[in-house]
Amino acid sequence: MARTIHLASPLTSDACAARLAEAIDDAAGPWMLGSRPVIGCVSGPSVWLRKRIRYRNGFQTLLVGTFNDGDNEPRFRGRTRLQRRTQVLLVFWFGGVLLAGIFSIVLVARGGNPGGLLLAPLMLALGGGVVGLGRWLARDEERFLIAFLADAINAQKDPIK
Repeated sequence: MARTIHLASPLTSDACAARLAEAIDDAAGPWMLGSRPVIGCVSGPSVWLRKRIRYRNGFQTLLVGTFNDGDNEPRFRGRTRLQRRTQVLLVFWFGGVLLAGIFSIVLVARGGNPGGLLLAPLMLALGGGVVGLGRWLARDEERFLIAFLADAINAQKDPIK
């Protein structure tokens, strides 16, 4: 899921940040009333962006990174990722499933009801289905955000690897 992005631009970092700030709806403001295709925040050299969608999706792709002015270096360095709260939720969900599975196996080994062994695989399937649906809904967002950023800062269309 996470992908590193490097974009080169002929503009200075300050000019890149200013152009990007003009092209997005500020996440701190009344973004629900905005009409721009991207919502985000440009704070000094730091940036985070997400595509405007008309529904909630915790698995939506974020583009986060920074602008810099190093010689012969890309103007933007960043990566795509999930929201932090979604990452934390996934750790707790799948960690809980793992613990429930271990607990069920121990109970069955001690003579408990074997029906409890179904709980962990069902929770695993449910969690996997939710993740799959959320990522499917966000399937084109990474490409969209990279192209949007490259256009906003007048960068090369193809990210530097």
